[in-house]
Amino acid sequence: MKKRMGWLTLMLLTVISAAADQERQKELKPGVVWTSRQYDKLYGYQQNINILSLDLTRKEIVLRPALGKIGEEKTSSTAARLGALAGVNGGYFSQGKSVSMVKLDGNVLVTNPDFRPPRTTLGLNPGQALIRRVAFDDSWPEASCALGGGPNLLTASEVKITRADEGFDSSYEARRPHTAAGLTADRKLLLVTVDGRTAVAGGMTFPVLAAYMKSLGCTDAMRFDGGGSTTLWL
Repeated sequence: MKKRMGWLTLMLLTVISAAADQERQKELKPGVVWTSRQYDKLYGYQQNINILSLDLTRKEIVLRPALGKIGEEKTSSTAARLGALAGVNGGYFSQGKSVSMVKLDGNVLVTNPDFRPPRTTLGLNPGQALIRRVAFDDSWPEASCALGGGPNLLTASEVKITRADEGFDSSYEARRPHTAAGLTADRKLLLVTVDGRTAVAGGMTFPVLAAYMKSLGCTDAMRFDGGGSTTLWL
């Protein structure tokens, strides 16, 4: 399966809370903060990480999934076309079409794949974000908008990685770039991209990514498509 933007194993890993060697931060608008962090060594490798923090208590912040045009439209093109302030890549795709759930304003535009077990999905309501696994025939009525991905990384502050349970093969266990979403106790949604496969960014495995999301204060977290798809656009 090709991968670019479209949009239970229990493991224990020590959470490392390390200060970045270089950090930039910018408030894009009230309640929306972008942070760029470079680490000379984190979890054994150089890391380049971007974090978009969204305060879900701010009613003026509108967070919506988007469906790229057929033909593998890039994240930057989709976000610019829709007039977004910022955007990240989302679910998985095949042959130019999304194979992850996309739900917009109560309408399911794409379901999670019927040939895989239920996949972890981000649900959105005004002022609220949810993470749970959703089957292909589940419209998830509790969420007005939703974007599928997977696997799960954190549940109730515990590392719970569901790679095998969600039908992702063992190749996904390698270090690689990632796009992830996490929820914090103070009602923030964190959208995180981890670079990889370069001389200055080693990437992460799933357990390391889960540990890093926990170090950011996330109680629940999931992964979207990653690898060459990983993109954060401002």
